[in-house]
Amino acid sequence: MEKMMPQLETGMAEVRKSVADLAEKSAKPAAKAEADPRSAALQAQLKALEPQLQAQARSTERLAEQVTTMQANLAKINGVSRDVETLLKMEKQRAVVVAPPPAAAPVAAAPVEKEKPPPAPSYVRYPNPNAREAGKGKTENSPPSVSSTP
Repeated sequence: MEKMMPQLETGMAEVRKSVADLAEKSAKPAAKAEADPRSAALQAQLKALEPQLQAQARSTERLAEQVTTMQANLAKINGVSRDVETLLKMEKQRAVVVAPPPAAAPVAAAPVEKEKPPPAPSYVRYPNPNAREAGKGKTENSPPSVSSTP
């Protein structure tokens, strides 16, 4: 055992030295970070960004929920759209079956007035029999009189 004691003491010395070196190395970065103003500013910026990143993550989650809701609603709308198209087709077919063709249907847009019979034709006769009564004494063949007043 005495032979091993110096080896153990040497090994323990090496371990102590390694632990001391590690302690110094781990203390140096912290001291170095405090000494460098750029790294302190960078750490402050990173700490300021953290709440913003969390808010952005929450917003992204809400947006993803809204997109999935919209996709579900879109699927419903497509189904309703197909149903409406089917109903329109059925209604058009029903209208064709119920309504007679337009050529055979009477036009009801404007009421048709009863046609008035044309007035009785009046014929003018020469010599005019009414003129005899008005002119008494004139002959049928005499020319109309022209009055000459001086």
